[in-house]
Order: sequence, then structure tokens, then C-alpha cells
Amino acid sequence: MTFSEDATIGLGASLGAKISIWAEGCCIEGHRGVACIEPQLIRVKRRGGYLSVEGEGLAIASLTPYEIYVRGHIHRVEFA
Repeated sequence: MTFSEDATIGLGASLGAKISIWAEGCCIEGHRGVACIEPQLIRVKRRGGYLSVEGEGLAIASLTPYEIYVRGHIHRVEFA
């Protein structure tokens, strides 16, 4: 898979989140709200913990009760 191809990580009900990543950002499904918004970090609440997206120029492009679209250059995604 190249960087420009889409990658989807389905983590099932136990982690309570699904994230689709592409070159310009990502989509997080199954969130429970936003805990932190900074240009280098967006932390999202999920069932059982948090999902952190780290990178550069991060911003929330769209927020619905079901999905969050994050725009920017993503370096790392962490479930905690």
C-alpha cells in the first residue's frame, strides 16, 4: 500500500471505533465527543478510552453525532 492509498482500520466493538485514513486526513466513526483540539493533536473520546490523532495542521473539517472528519497531515494514530 502506498501513502496515497486509503487505509481502513476496523477495530470492532471492543475498542469502539473505526478510522479511515487517507493522505489529506481521516474519518473517525463511533466517537463519543472531542476531548482536545490542537494543531498537532486531536483527541477523541470513544467507548473505553480515547483515540489520539497526531500530526501537523490538524483541524476538524466536519463533526456529526456519528463521524468526525479530521483534515491535516497525520503522523500517528493511537488508541488508549
